Amino acid sequence: MYCRNCGKELANNEVYCPNCGMMISNKTNSVAKVLEKDQNKLENTSSFLAKISFITMIVSFHSFIALIGLIIGIISIVISLINKVKHNVNFNGLTLAMSISGIITNLMIFVFLMFLI
Repeated sequence: MYCRNCGKELANNEVYCPNCGMMISNKTNSVAKVLEKDQNKLENTSSFLAKISFITMIVSFHSFIALIGLIIGIISIVISLINKVKHNVNFNGLTLAMSISGIITNLMIFVFLMFLI
């Protein structure tokens, strides 16, 4: 194997070129895989919270459950925004739609139940 930067021959176990210090591409592939796994975890966290918000929207017949759903929906959107800014993770359209619908519905139910009391 040869260095892409300077052309010097390299041993198979080298991470950096001893001549120019360039990182060898085989090791960068494993780093990219780790970063991809981390991004998937971030997307899954946001998606999970959106689903919880949507489920609480369905079962929010009590003001306390509606309040929990409202909070979880807001947290889901905040985490999605943080992931977008810090880690350049794209929004999942379904996650965003579920979060927003959960927030709106839980807010309406919470307000309705508060006026009912």
